[in-house]
Amino acid sequence: MTDEIPANHPHYIFKNLKRIERWVINIVYFSVWRKYVKTAKLKINERKYFEHYFKELHVRYYLKVYQGGNYITVDRLILNFLLSRVNENIKILLSSANPYNMAGFVFAIRSQIEINALANKYVSDKSYHEKFIKLNEDRAKVTELDTVININTLVSKMDQSFIPYRKIYDALSLFLHPNPSALGFYAQYRDSKYPDSFGHPIIKKYFDASVSINPESEQWFNKNLWNFLTLLEHFILIFDEINHKFYVDDADKEHHHIFVQATFMNKHQKEILKAINEAASNGEDQQEAFNNIYKKIINEYKLKK
Repeated sequence: MTDEIPANHPHYIFKNLKRIERWVINIVYFSVWRKYVKTAKLKINERKYFEHYFKELHVRYYLKVYQGGNYITVDRLILNFLLSRVNENIKILLSSANPYNMAGFVFAIRSQIEINALANKYVSDKSYHEKFIKLNEDRAKVTELDTVININTLVSKMDQSFIPYRKIYDALSLFLHPNPSALGFYAQYRDSKYPDSFGHPIIKKYFDASVSINPESEQWFNKNLWNFLTLLEHFILIFDEINHKFYVDDADKEHHHIFVQATFMNKHQKEILKAINEAASNGEDQQEAFNNIYKKIINEYKLKK
């Protein structure tokens, strides 16, 4: 497993972009994200995976968030939030891999599990966002207003997938909080070799690292790194299933349509006015001329896609 490299699957869409679009994303990767990948304690194939996922996430940001009219919608805000959190999770995890930082490393993986669970909820419940954006987050007022669904509930529902989400999440929680599991990890406690005492972590003169690098710790970090990569793969699959538009209510939907129409008219103003003026000059129906040019432009958009 640790020797594999990213394969060419249909849901990987970076390769399908135009050359100039791929060039832009490559520039961003080399100027911004590559430093995280290079400085982390990674094998060559692991670096390729992180480069691959950075680019696949950027493609989805480019297509789903960046492209569109010069207006903000709930739809773009939600998708931007999901992609931005995943981007942050990757950077936190990579920054925690050299030197080893268990708290940051575990936080990134747990956060990714939670983002996957929320994205999955958006897929299975297409109206969930209508309540989610307005829900009360104050647990003290739980009897007064609806509150957000506990993330543990959403994570538990993910266990229907091929990844043991609940098991991984619970195991990581033991390490993130100041539990005996965390104490044993930092002290390298080994039941089999040292049944009556703690192990012997490397105590360094300079306090520049918190986790001792030894076969046990490296195995633990490597296993969970590949768990994280699996979660990224699953996130992309879930994210691509979110193909419906998000509206808070009917008024928001109506405002969105007005913005779309205004942007469309502004962009194609010359073509539309030319068609209407030519119809007026020839004594033809101007409304019909508008309808025809409108359909023509829409069909051209469809052909491009």
